[in-house]
Amino acid sequence: MKLTITNWSEINKALKVHAEKVLDEVAEKLFQLGLATINDARTHARFNNFSNNLRSSFAIAVALNGKIIKSDYSQVGNGTLGDGSEGMAKAKKLINEIVSEHRNQLLLVLVAGESYALYVEAKDNKTVLTQFALELKKKLTR
Repeated sequence: MKLTITNWSEINKALKVHAEKVLDEVAEKLFQLGLATINDARTHARFNNFSNNLRSSFAIAVALNGKIIKSDYSQVGNGTLGDGSEGMAKAKKLINEIVSEHRNQLLLVLVAGESYALYVEAKDNKTVLTQFALELKKKLTR
């Protein structure tokens, strides 16, 4: 059997369209998995939420080639000493920094933007974001 290709331009265009469609589908699936993880963390993380900043610093983004294509940031919780806007701003800044450092890649980024998140987990044995991120990692490696 002989296969003759006569229009390479059309074949390349079709392959590019198909590859973009696959990337879009993968990015959407990553976003949905990451969003479920972040929402679980926002709902079930165990720590005192006085300023609302730590819980509001939980965020997710999917980026492709250095550009954020989908993200979720939210002021959440019922803190008594603040509205969480500072935490959300830190999450946005951290995600932008991470994305800018990883160009030419498809990224799923989950953050707890407050610098003291790991300290809360370690010092007080609280659940902040690490447990939820590890569960997501298991899902992604299956």
